[in-house]
Amino acid sequence: MHTSNPWLQLDFTDPVVAPCDQAAINRLSPSDRDNVFLDLYPEPFIGDPDADVYLLNGNPGYSDQDNCFSCPSVMSSFMADVYSHKDRSFFWNDGNRPVRATCLRTGRSIVHQGQVYWQRRLQELTEAVGHNPRLFELEFFPYHSKDFYGFMKEPLPSFDYTRSLVEDAMRKGKAIFILRHKAEWESAVPNLKTYHTFSLISPRSTYLTKNNMCREAWNALLEKC
Repeated sequence: MHTSNPWLQLDFTDPVVAPCDQAAINRLSPSDRDNVFLDLYPEPFIGDPDADVYLLNGNPGYSDQDNCFSCPSVMSSFMADVYSHKDRSFFWNDGNRPVRATCLRTGRSIVHQGQVYWQRRLQELTEAVGHNPRLFELEFFPYHSKDFYGFMKEPLPSFDYTRSLVEDAMRKGKAIFILRHKAEWESAVPNLKTYHTFSLISPRSTYLTKNNMCREAWNALLEKC
C-alpha cells in the first residue's frame, strides 16, 4: 500500500513545493536555500511506476537554460499528469515529444536540458531494444539544485511516497539500479541493503551502457525494458 502521493497537492505557483516539504525547506540556511531552485517544477519521478526497471538517482540538476522553463511555463501543460502518474512515458527520452521553450537571452527555441541529458544516457539502450525503454526513475532529492549538497542526504517528508514506491518494486521483484548516492538510498530505504540491486561502474556518468555495468545488469535491462 503506497503512502499518499504528496505531489497531487502542488498548486503550481512559485515557489513550487510540496506542502509537506515546506517546513523543511524553510529551515535551510540562506546559503543552502540559494542552491535550490523552487521556481522550477520538482522532478521526484518520471516514467511508469509499473515498469520492471527502477532507476534511483540523486537530484534533478540545474543549468542557466532551466530558467526558460520556470513556473509557469510549457512544463505546466504536462507535469500535473506526471505527478499523478497519468503520463507514464519516459518523455525525456522521447524524440517525438520535444520539450522546448524560448531562450530568454537569445530568443531562440531551445530543448530542455533534461531531454538532452537523458537522450544521451539512454541512446545505447534505446538502440538496443528498438524503442523508448519502459523505465521509472526516482530522485532522492526532488527539487532542482546545482549539486547534491550535504543537507540533501536526509530525505524530505515527501520521500515517504518515494520510499513506498521503491519498497513496492522490491516486493514485486523488479530490477533496481542505484545510479547515484547508494549510501543515502540504502539508509533511507533499509531493505535495499539486502535486495539484489545493480550499480554503474562509473556512477558519475550515469550512462546506461553495456560498458558501464556488469553483464548481468545489461542483460536485465534488455530483458525488462
